[in-house]
Parts: sequence; C-alpha cells; structure tokens
Amino acid sequence: MRIISPFKDYYDSVTSLMYDSELIYVRREEAIKDGESILEKIPWDIYSQNFDIHFFIIGFCGNFFPGLTVKEFPQANKEIIYHVDSNLYKDLSLKFGRQLNRSFRPLLNSFKDYRNDEIFIANETPIIVFKGDGYLNRGKPKVTKNNNLRPYKFFRVKDPFQAHQDISMYLGGMARKTVEPKSLSDDDLRDKKGFDKYSFRKTKKK
Repeated sequence: MRIISPFKDYYDSVTSLMYDSELIYVRREEAIKDGESILEKIPWDIYSQNFDIHFFIIGFCGNFFPGLTVKEFPQANKEIIYHVDSNLYKDLSLKFGRQLNRSFRPLLNSFKDYRNDEIFIANETPIIVFKGDGYLNRGKPKVTKNNNLRPYKFFRVKDPFQAHQDISMYLGGMARKTVEPKSLSDDDLRDKKGFDKYSFRKTKKK
C-alpha cells in the first residue's frame, strides 16, 4: 500500500515491507456528518473539579473500538484506555468510582459485536473517529475520517503490522466493490487470450 498523507502515523513504519504501488491510500483528515444522530446520546465529555473524562470511538475497517481519555488535575496527566480489564482502568476506577463505570462499560458493551461497513464505504475511508466536540457542545459528537491514530495510542489495539495489513485489505475490498467490471471489446478479448489480428486470417495462395 502506498500512503499519501501530510502526517506520519504509527503503522507507516512497515510500509516499505508491505509496499504495493497499485493500492493507494490518500490519508487526509476531513470532517463528515455520518453517524452524528446515532451517537448523540453518548456522554462524550465529563467535567469535574479534579478530572476530565473524554470518550471517543475509533472506527477501523468496519469495526468500532470505544476508548476514553482521562485528565487528572492538578498534574494534568493524560491516560488513554481501551479495555476495562487493564490495570490502568482498575486504578482509575478506584479514583473516579461509579461515574466512570456507569458510562464506559455500557459504551463498550454496545459496540462489542457491532459492525457497520456502510459508513466506511460511503465515505471511502478505513478510519473514522467519533469524539466530543468540546465543553460548549457536550452531547454532540465530532466525526472525522482518515485520522492520525498515533495520538489515540491505537497500537494498544492493533500493532503496526496488523493495522497496515487490515487497512490494505479493507481498501482493496472497497476498490473491488466500487469499480464496475469493464466490458471488453472483441479486440481486447482476442488479445487477452493471446491471439493477434493475424491469427484468424487465411494466407493468400501464390
């Protein structure tokens, strides 16, 4: 896969090992509107005096991976979590208690077996990110495609080889679905089978 992008992501490091010049991924982050109404009821941002919690969902090749970012004050330490069975989540649960569990566990469960390829195909992308749109727009998600996944530490979910391979296969599948088969002319069909324009002509007798 050949990547054309204004930024580097964590899985770009394996591009030279898995290079395919015919498969091109133009990776520029853009805002989209798909999915906003479906996700409006999610509590994207929780603010308090001692900490902020920001939820997000990484849409990756048809699947969805909820995560959260926790900022604790006054140190302003930032942690990103994807799994409730991680030691980091358990430590934060002791600090923040029910408010964290009440929001994050249902979010994880709702997307556990959920898959939706339509939104990816419609927007011609393997990556979509849903997240809160700031303090003034709580409850309204911001949806973008072709995001840089490095800031989200997505390598905790997919290592560089897995991510690169999944994107390559997904883009290849999308290309096959969107490109209509081209009808061949008689001449093209003849050439494809290894003949030429002289193959079926009778030679003139002297």
